[in-house]
Amino acid sequence: SVRVYLPRVATEAALHEARPAEIDCAVMRDPGDKRVVLVVDDDSAVRDITTTRLGEAGYAIREAGSGLAAIQTLEADPCVDLAVLDFAMPGMNGVEVAGVIRQRWPQIQILFVTGYADHTALSQVDGGGEDRVVQKPFRGEDLERKVASILEPRARPDLKLVTGGTARR
Repeated sequence: SVRVYLPRVATEAALHEARPAEIDCAVMRDPGDKRVVLVVDDDSAVRDITTTRLGEAGYAIREAGSGLAAIQTLEADPCVDLAVLDFAMPGMNGVEVAGVIRQRWPQIQILFVTGYADHTALSQVDGGGEDRVVQKPFRGEDLERKVASILEPRARPDLKLVTGGTARR
């Protein structure tokens, strides 16, 4: 006879109790800190190119080689501003990873990078429109431009107050 012993699955209530306390990323960062980008791509060569370009653009980079690794990275430290996700990955594809991120860490922005994509699937993700997709291979500064448009606050107009014939800022 053969006996197989498997661990019991924790009940859903126990899983909710085990969740870590929420982390206030604003308290953990200094105002001058770089914006943090998590790059998730199963192809290490593409991941290296993406992280190099974004690092040179002035972002702090974290990386993961799979969707599951990305989730584990965020569980360890959720203080990420943007997740750059490859669309086609084995295991969890980019849309599935984005769904988990949206559910557990809704403050994290999402950008997809892909050589091909089912745009119907991408549109199902909140904010998965064309402005949230970069085609591979990257053309010009398209990657950096889209990341900046997502992360950088819109510049406020330079307001001047004119009183008594002199201009003040």
